[in-house]
Formats: sequence, C-alpha cells, structure tokens
Amino acid sequence: MSLGRKNLFLCLLIAGLSSIAHSTTIVTNAQIYTMNTATPWAESFVYDDNGKIVAVGDESNLLARFGDSATIIDAHGNMILPGFQDVHVHVPEAGINESLCLLPASRSLSAYSKLIRGCAARQPNERWVRAAGVSLFELRDSDILPIDVLDQVMPDRPVLILDDLGHAVWTNTAGLRAAGIDPDAPDPQGGVLHRDARGRLTGLLLEDAQQRVRNAAAPAKDVVCQGLLAAFDELARNGITAISDAGGYWMQQHPLAWERAVTEGTISVRAANALYLYPSLDFDRQLSMFERRFDNDGDDLLRFDTAKIYIDGILDLGTAATLQPYDQPLDDNYRRGFNYFVDNQLHEYVNRLHALGYRMNFHVIGDRAVREALDAIEAIDDSADNIAARRHRTTHTYMVDAADIDRFAALGVVADLQVG
Repeated sequence: MSLGRKNLFLCLLIAGLSSIAHSTTIVTNAQIYTMNTATPWAESFVYDDNGKIVAVGDESNLLARFGDSATIIDAHGNMILPGFQDVHVHVPEAGINESLCLLPASRSLSAYSKLIRGCAARQPNERWVRAAGVSLFELRDSDILPIDVLDQVMPDRPVLILDDLGHAVWTNTAGLRAAGIDPDAPDPQGGVLHRDARGRLTGLLLEDAQQRVRNAAAPAKDVVCQGLLAAFDELARNGITAISDAGGYWMQQHPLAWERAVTEGTISVRAANALYLYPSLDFDRQLSMFERRFDNDGDDLLRFDTAKIYIDGILDLGTAATLQPYDQPLDDNYRRGFNYFVDNQLHEYVNRLHALGYRMNFHVIGDRAVREALDAIEAIDDSADNIAARRHRTTHTYMVDAADIDRFAALGVVADLQVG
C-alpha cells in the first residue's frame, strides 16, 4: 500500500471521536493501521457514542452491518493510526510557559537587563514579571550578583525567570520577599539558595528551593486552565491521546485545572497523572491530599494514581546524587550532590503512598539516587508480588551502578532510560 501522497491523519480515538453524539459512526475510505500483526491494515471502523470501537475491517461488510442508521465519516483515503501515548510530559506547564517572555540561554548580564526591561513592558498588568530560558552556568559564575541586576531593573516588582533545564529559577529581592525567603535563610530541604563566596544570595534558587518562588508567582487558576487547553491543542496536533502528566504541582493549582477540564468537558486526552511530593511540607498534610485525590479507575479520563518523587537533581548543576564525589562540586556541602528527602522520610512516604495505591515515579539521575529509589521500593511493607505488580518507575535513570542492574527485574521496577 503506497502512502507517498497521503496525508497523515492521526485519529483521536479516545476523546475526540466520543464527542460526536450518534449511536453508531462508521469511518470509511481510510487506510487504517491496526497494530494487529495478523491483519495490520483495514479500510473502515465503527465506533459507538462512548467512543468505543466496536468493529474494524472491510468497508462493504461494515456498511452492510451498521450502515442503515449510522453516521458516515469519509476519511478521504487518509491514514488513521491509534493515538500515541506520552508517559512523561508536563502538560499545564507547557501551555502556561508559551505565554512567558522567552529569553536566550546565554547573554551578558547587561544584555539581560535590557531584555527583562522589555519583558516587563509587555506584561504591564501582571504583578510578576515572568520569563524563561536562561542558562544558570554563566550567571552562577558571574562577578556581578545576578540578583543585583534584577534589582536595578525591577526594584519593586517581583521577577521570576525559569532556567532552560527546569531545575532552577532566577529572581530578585522582591521575588525572594514574596516567597518568604530572607537573606539569612538556610537551604530548605531538597533545595539550594545559591550564594557567592561571601555568603550573599545570588538570586539563583536550585531544585526544590525554586518551588517557593514558583508557588508565590503561580498564575491564577483561569490562566492555568487556559494553558492546559493550549497544551491540549498541541497534543491533538501531534496525535497524542493518552498521557501521564509528570508535574502535578498541586500548590500551583495544576490538578484543579485538570479537574475543571473534566467538569467542563474540555479534556481531550486520557490522563493518568502524577502528584508532586514536596520535600519540606508537613508529612500528614501531604498524605491527606494524596489520599483525597487518589483515583485509579481505568474508565476515568482523568486519574491521579502516581506520586512524582524527586530524589536528586541533575549532573549539570552538581545536584545529582552520586556514589562518588564530584571533581567540581556545587560546594563543600554537596560533594556527592544532594537529596530531596532523607532516607527514613523517603521510605516512610513510599511505604504509605504504596499502601494508598499509588505508583511511584522517581526522578533519578545519579547512581546513588537510583540505589536509594530501589532501596525505598524494596523496603515497602507488602509482598514481593504486590510490589512488583505495581510497576513502580524510575525516570531518567541516567547513571546506574552495576550492582543495582538486576534489582530492577527483581523488584518489578520500570526503568525509563535517558541517554546522552
């Protein structure tokens, strides 16, 4: 079958088709790739008003069986595929970030000063100046404090600038103040308030420390909902019909936006989502929230059945947790990177979340982080079969010590691998 001149038509089988209010619909004149090795191609398929496919096969046969009262959709010879699934995507953030002022990754501080002034002018009605895209490496090593540059440009208006790796932010004194961070504040659990050699805050907040500023600068719920809808459009354009949102920042109203999409009927994907576990928040408060939101009903378009647990950061910032010390560590306190959670706390969270029914999705980059994730799973108070059946997951899984490789199979842990 030649597809050279055919348009690629990605059929949104789960959500988009179910919105057509007819008892039976037949799609005809199509080139359908079924994913069935015995009969990989078909001409037509039929679905009901719940979006469930009830028949696939020869067009004439399906028209004879269902055609009397069915609605007919002519695919005009286009190819139809089952929807793609993306198991790690940050959906609300992607939509929201499209509205941010995008900055180049590498510029001088004087150049950034002009660019940020322009960003502020384009956001006149916003309390925060919000931008993204900078690389922290040159800022971190600058002789001029990055916070001073922002203070000169925006002395009274808080600024939030997301880095290009997703693991840090750059803010000014007004931003620190809005987030409740004073100049003498210690590093929060799971995060770093970056300082220069004299101990002065640079305005760069690494790992979970950034969440304090992100929470303070979080847009209103309506803006989050609009960003989610924009992301739905992008997913649809790329034929993605099922996802796992790996962000789940519930203090920034992301789950509420998802729930509103279900209530208003605007959700266009099947979503098995994660909820973010904040390392410095009250244990019982978080467990209560996780218990309240848990849903693993496979018939629901929206589920919250995964706990997103960062164990470490990234190698580029010196925050990945490694078995061996860094040649050039972030500082003397983090010679082998650092952890979001201390061991006992991590094990207690994992054990309790597993008991609630959650699947763990561990962010792990360094080999020490991988080992600690596997240790936490191994320590769950449940049978080995039940632990393995849950299919807990490590995501990124960039460095793995040889001694830990066989443990993945033994524990039933899925390794999402990051290469390069």
